Amino acid sequence: MEICLGSPLPEGYVITRLNNYGCGTVGQYIESPRNGMEVCLESPIPNGYVVTRTNPNGCGGRIGQYIQLISSGR
Repeated sequence: MEICLGSPLPEGYVITRLNNYGCGTVGQYIESPRNGMEVCLESPIPNGYVVTRTNPNGCGGRIGQYIQLISSGR
């Protein structure tokens, strides 16, 4: 789903890509988090997840970061 930059991020969602041509300014694509997905640097990191690496060309040409669920015993 795409929302406009500045719109409140629904609880439990992360920003996965920015669209420079969305919403008349900038749009944000959002999804529910899942293990191993890439999210935008501007996205909140959900509870129970950690950042495992970054991608300088992710998130629609901006910095992205991969998130992973924390598992017990590691």
